[in-house]
Amino acid sequence: YWSSVDAIRVAANLHYHIHCFTCNECGCELVNTGFFTKLAKYYCTEDYHALFGTLCNLCQKYIEGEGLSVQGKGKSYHISCLTCTKCGGRFDEGSRITFEKDQTLCDECKVSERQQSSGNHICSACHTQIVGTSIFAMEQEWHMNCFTCMECRKPLTGEYMCKDGVPYCEEDYQTQFGQCCNICSEF
Repeated sequence: YWSSVDAIRVAANLHYHIHCFTCNECGCELVNTGFFTKLAKYYCTEDYHALFGTLCNLCQKYIEGEGLSVQGKGKSYHISCLTCTKCGGRFDEGSRITFEKDQTLCDECKVSERQQSSGNHICSACHTQIVGTSIFAMEQEWHMNCFTCMECRKPLTGEYMCKDGVPYCEEDYQTQFGQCCNICSEF
């Protein structure tokens, strides 16, 4: 017998007794807390992060939310934890960040560093000399109009996604490689 006091509805046809709706890992009740689901199992926040979460390489806290993290050199960071190695400046969401050797550089410091070095700069896409403004991404230099999404060919300015050394805009990356939410159907 189901009473509205004793039950919780998690999805259209998924109902649980309040005392049965528990974390798959630790068994705590999930009714009054946030929870995550993965492979049709429910987890409390702490266990989900411990099992599947991503730690910021600098502060060692879990990264949550969209637009709050950046990946470089196989490591993940909160955008608020990263600073430019040269000038110490912080990065804003959408900032260009260059991971080069053991440095994290803002766009201004990267341009300054490039101007100080000598030699020709060759575009990674068209293999012609770069004169003037360029983009440094994925450890390569590009003409501004050559750094484009592999799928839609739109120029990439600001944030982009990379798969197997190939740049994509976020929309095309999510369409091809993203995980769609079973509840809201969004990536």
